[in-house]
Amino acid sequence: MQPLLACVFFSLFFQIHDEAPVVARVRVVWGQGEKISDSGALEGDSQRAVSQQLGDNVRVGFHYHQFHVFYVDLWTWDGKHVLYNGDKYWELPEEEWRSLLGHSAADKFSTPFLYRCPLVFPLAVLAVVAWPIKTRLFPDDFTQLQRLLKDPRYIASLEIALPQDGYPLRSQFDQSQYDAALTHLTASRIPEREARRGLDRVLQRECTVRRLQVDEEIEAASASFDAGNRSHSREILERLSRSLPPSDPRSDEVESLLDAFNRIPETDEKAGADSSAEENGSSEQQTRPQH
Repeated sequence: MQPLLACVFFSLFFQIHDEAPVVARVRVVWGQGEKISDSGALEGDSQRAVSQQLGDNVRVGFHYHQFHVFYVDLWTWDGKHVLYNGDKYWELPEEEWRSLLGHSAADKFSTPFLYRCPLVFPLAVLAVVAWPIKTRLFPDDFTQLQRLLKDPRYIASLEIALPQDGYPLRSQFDQSQYDAALTHLTASRIPEREARRGLDRVLQRECTVRRLQVDEEIEAASASFDAGNRSHSREILERLSRSLPPSDPRSDEVESLLDAFNRIPETDEKAGADSSAEENGSSEQQTRPQH
């Protein structure tokens, strides 16, 4: 047995050392590379023959390629048993494994579990199961805000901090109104810190929406004014004036625009309207077909 093993490894030794030994690449945080998993040691004559040709501390390992993320092998492929020592390994054909061991390496040494069952499958299942739980237990900012806006306790707190009292576009509140809204939430068994954070968010959102609505109304009034439809523009501004409390800074802007419109004589408006009508009639007459 020993002479046969010596002949096998003599030819193997020269075959391998004609080229530089293959070195497994060092793994980084994510990427792909090679890995050798220890499978065990050779015994008896096999170990002595290998030691004579390749040196001491040569063991059997399972070499494979892998894709990894944070040192977790997600996908593996192209695996085979090899002889290795440190980061060097030597590949043996199947017939030489049989000559060395009496049977194939797969029959003698096991295959790593994570090679046969890479983690990508259980992780994918875990992600599918955990995602709905995560979104429910740890919702994003938008989802949290939508929940607050549907909560009757926060709806009532908005009405306390921003009372309608004839001004539906009110977007300012004082400290006493804020404190009253916060007291309502804490009385509803919401912890003060949580209530304060939630109240700040719903108030900021509601005030922003109302300010944007005022901006849109003013832009619509300006567009109507520029188009010559001054009566419609005045209607928009009068509606805004009734919707904003006198303490709102935008109320002064609306009143200034209304005052400017009121200074325009009614005859000028009619003259502008008649001029527009004449221009339209002239245009129609010019485009009338000749018989």
